Amino acid sequence: MKIILFALLVSSSIFSIAQEEKKTFKNDIAVSGGLSIANQPFGRYGLTFRSNITNAWKLKFSASYDKFYSHYSPYVPIFSSDTLIILREQNSYNNRFSTRIGVDRTLFKVLFVGADINLGYSFERVFTFEQGLEYDDYDQTWTNCMDCLAEFHNVPPVQHIEVDHSQLPNQVLVSRNEGSEYFVYGLSLNAGVNFPIGNRWGLALQYLPEISRYQSLNGGSSFIQFRHYIDLILRFKI
Repeated sequence: MKIILFALLVSSSIFSIAQEEKKTFKNDIAVSGGLSIANQPFGRYGLTFRSNITNAWKLKFSASYDKFYSHYSPYVPIFSSDTLIILREQNSYNNRFSTRIGVDRTLFKVLFVGADINLGYSFERVFTFEQGLEYDDYDQTWTNCMDCLAEFHNVPPVQHIEVDHSQLPNQVLVSRNEGSEYFVYGLSLNAGVNFPIGNRWGLALQYLPEISRYQSLNGGSSFIQFRHYIDLILRFKI
């Protein structure tokens, strides 16, 4: 009796697997992670839902979180003499939340191209760092000098200059803005290749160029940015 029940269970499992392999799924969900092909480090993470319009066309909705860091200007001298050099660097930290709606078209079963309209919100904060170098006549070398920064700005360092210990040694944080907010909108294209894994899972690699306008929400300047991304996508059909 046990043997018969076991045989029925195995047969049922094999039949279910065979049925699933034949089943056609009309939707899929995906998680993605990507990098920007640019000078600044960039990380992007996203979630996408796609639904079949036809066998070749898919309607897609997605949301993503982007975070990047960039140099406004590397260390450049803002004051220089025979005995003193003051260097300044400005760094930008940006977070962006985006929603997208668009379409994908499948080509030759494994290739795909698409386009999206993007809407989002971005928050940017700029930090200004300075470093002082004083010439040592005895050793005939340039050495780091914290007090030189205070003397250069003519303010007590305890009250007006904050040392940021998370940064490199001898680097002093002299200012940071309260943050700039932007409404972001734009257009992106994409092209990629699918790598099926069984009947329901799949990987995809895509290239995505994007042009976006950053419209200031707090009276600052607005600007346009153009970026390129490479995304790795994990999909599951539902």
